[in-house]
Order: sequence, then structure tokens, then C-alpha cells
Amino acid sequence: MSKSGDGSDSYYTSDDEYNSANDDDPLGYFYTNHESISPLIETNITNIFETQRILKSNQRIKMNTRFQYLHVSSLDREQTKSDDDAVLNINLSGHSIKHISNVAVKSFSINNSLFNVTSQRNTLRFSLVLKKANNDFKQKVFSIKIPEGYYENKDLIDSTAGGASGIINQLLATQQGIHGFKVDNETNSHTITMDYNPDTYKVGLNGVGGGGTFTYLALVPLRGDGDDLWNSLGFTQDQTVPIQSFGENIYDQDAQEYEFHKSTDSSDEKLVPILTANHPTSMENVQGIYLTSQALVAGGTYESKLINGHIQANPMNILEFIQFDQSHYSTISYRPDVLHQHYLNGKDINQIDINVTDTNGKLYRWSEIGHFQLVLVFECLIQDEISAQFIKQYNIEGYQKAHTAQNLMLGKFK
Repeated sequence: MSKSGDGSDSYYTSDDEYNSANDDDPLGYFYTNHESISPLIETNITNIFETQRILKSNQRIKMNTRFQYLHVSSLDREQTKSDDDAVLNINLSGHSIKHISNVAVKSFSINNSLFNVTSQRNTLRFSLVLKKANNDFKQKVFSIKIPEGYYENKDLIDSTAGGASGIINQLLATQQGIHGFKVDNETNSHTITMDYNPDTYKVGLNGVGGGGTFTYLALVPLRGDGDDLWNSLGFTQDQTVPIQSFGENIYDQDAQEYEFHKSTDSSDEKLVPILTANHPTSMENVQGIYLTSQALVAGGTYESKLINGHIQANPMNILEFIQFDQSHYSTISYRPDVLHQHYLNGKDINQIDINVTDTNGKLYRWSEIGHFQLVLVFECLIQDEISAQFIKQYNIEGYQKAHTAQNLMLGKFK
């Protein structure tokens, strides 16, 4: 293409050079050298150049977005019983949030009054293992269930009252009185208690044999999934056994890891501290909660899980982890500096679910948590809403502009 338009031998070497030289008048050269071209063809050529210009411009411009906010109060939930699961279902009632690029928790506040013993986390299980001198073993699993609530250490295990007291020891004593801690044909029930050292904050699991044909005994805490009560009481995983892998038959090789103590039927025998927790108890602390949602999480969040002895990362519906970094009975105000974005790829949403779970992914009940306030921020793509009526009117106007009387007289539409 000639640079001067006068037929000289100077030409543009590329399309970019031409576009740069003719930004203000991209069709100037064409009209200078093609004055006799018909108006209809001129219009088509103009559209081609305009389309190319728009496409090149869009390569440098990001999609426009806007932000929408949703304020959620747990007080506005459906009328449910207090022992129902902590699940909020929000219907946007015809005000769908459309073309959502991503969503995040903008802020969250809640009173730190959560229960540390809940309906999903309220049971202590242990096995009483008895051993004869000939290495014959017998065992039986026992459990106590603690009422849901918030407890300080001294409420659960109080060793300052001159003896074994506190809720846990009361439950152990009640079970011993009704059923007895017997495995086989012991003449008397074995005695099991727990104590708490206020100086070290460590919990001990104690017992004394009630006599019988077995000469040694061991107490084995049985843990459930994740952060169970034994863990909160300070017992580490090497001090506990998974309950699902604890069989009825105990063999010598299995029992080598258990700490056996000599059984006695003497009432004067002091309770033996069979097992002391490795760590101080953390019962009074709740690390945090998870907010989860099926509607707002699209598989971009993962959580590590121990599966068949291997740690694996699996997609989860975790919307946000709310860390509790304030003392109990204070207010937790969570406002992240960097938002945890969940990308929804232009999804439209009319129904939203918000669930509150513990760190094991177990749902709280409404009676176990305080009221909360939540603000969600949605970043939405701005898209033109083109209706069928608009398209029809657009086509009518285009037809009328092209099919003028002058164009018809010139015979352009044959």
C-alpha cells in the first residue's frame, strides 16, 4: 500500500505501520483513491475497519465488573428448633445475583461463647485391658457422654476438692456404681478416675484393679476422627488408639505398647496414674470454625485428610476459616486483609446456603453457637442485557435505514 497515495513507490511495510500512521483517519487513503466506489460498498468496508479497531481495543481492556454485597444475620433464619443444625438457607426472592465472577467473605463477627463439648464431640471412650501372668488378655470398651456445654478445666476435672470430682469423675463413678468396670469374672469392679494438675495443666487417667484372676491392667484411650475430646485433654495420637482399629481380641504383640500396672484388691491402694497426657489440656480454647457452602464454593478449596495412612488433599466446600484469637466471651471480629476468593465463572445464584462447622467439619447446632453477622462480597461481570424485543427493533431500524427511496431508485436491491 502506497504511503503517499499519489502512486509513488513508497509503501508501508506492515499493517501495524499503516494503522499507526492512520489512527485519526484509518480510511483516508481508501477514500482518496476510490472516490467512485458505491456508498453500499463504502459502508461495508467501513464496518470491516471498525470491527478490526474494536477487536484490537478489546485486547487491551478487561471486562468491566461491579460489586454487590449481601448482609446476613443468623437471627433472620427460618424458625427452627435450637437443636437443629446451624444451616442458613437464603432465597434471593427474584433478586438473583447474576454473572458472578468471584465471591468472598468481607467480614464476620460472632460472640466467642461456643460450646467446647458439643453433640458431635461429647464422648470419651476407653478400653480396660486385663492381663494374666501367662499373657492371656481380655478387654472391654467403656464410654461416658458429657452433657453439651462450655466447661473450664476445673469443671470437668477438679482435683482440689480433696478427691476425684468434676463432671467426668462423677460420670465415671455413676457408671461404676450401676454397671461396674468389669471385663471378665472379677470379684470387684475396677476403679477408674481422672485428675488435673493445676500447675502443669495436664490430665491423668488413673485406675486401680479390683482383684480377680488378672494380675495386670492397662487403660487405653480410644480416639475418634479428627480433634476429639482426648486430643483436647492433651493426649497425643501415640497415647491413643483409633477406635475403628481396636479389635475385640488383644494379642501379645498388640499389647506391648500398653502400659500395664499391677492389679490389687486392696482398698488402701492409691490410684495409679496409669497414663498422663503429654500436652497441657486445651479444653478451654476453641481454635475456630469453618463457614461452608455448596452454592458459593466451586471446588477451588482443598483440605488435607489422612486416608489409609497417607495425607491427601481433597476438594472441600469451605468458604472461610474463622480463627478465634480472642478470649472466651469476647467478640470475634474477622476482617481479612486479603480476601479468600472463590471463582464461579459467571454463575447466576438465587439460593445460598451457609453452614457453621467445627474444625472436624461437623455441623454445630444453633444452641451451641452464638449469633453472628456475615457480609459477602460478589464481583459480577457487567453484561448488556439484550432482549428479543430489542433485537427485533434493531433489525427493523437497520432495514429502514438501508432501504431508503434513493437506494431503491438506484436499483441497489435487486
